[in-house]
Amino acid sequence: FKPYNTTTQYCDGSLESCDENRSPTSTRSRARSNYWKNIENQRHFMDAFAREHNITQPNHWKDISYKQVVQKGGGSILQQYSSLFSALQHIYPSYVWDVNTTREK
Repeated sequence: FKPYNTTTQYCDGSLESCDENRSPTSTRSRARSNYWKNIENQRHFMDAFAREHNITQPNHWKDISYKQVVQKGGGSILQQYSSLFSALQHIYPSYVWDVNTTREK
């Protein structure tokens, strides 16, 4: 599993972007209206989350809970989907997701 490449730099290893020209990659800062509805912005956040949690294979997401993503600022993304699994399916459509190997939490 390789998250999509992004060019945003991170200040301190958190999901906050250092790039002033982009909206924040965390909802802890105020994002523009509709920012999190854009699939590229969602992917950017999830890529950063994956890097921070050493997720390198799709089945590594089984160890991640909905609550963990929310706590890192992904609540506005997840509110658009029925579950974390559903979000992953939409954000990374090129992967074949199996609920039996991807979701435990």
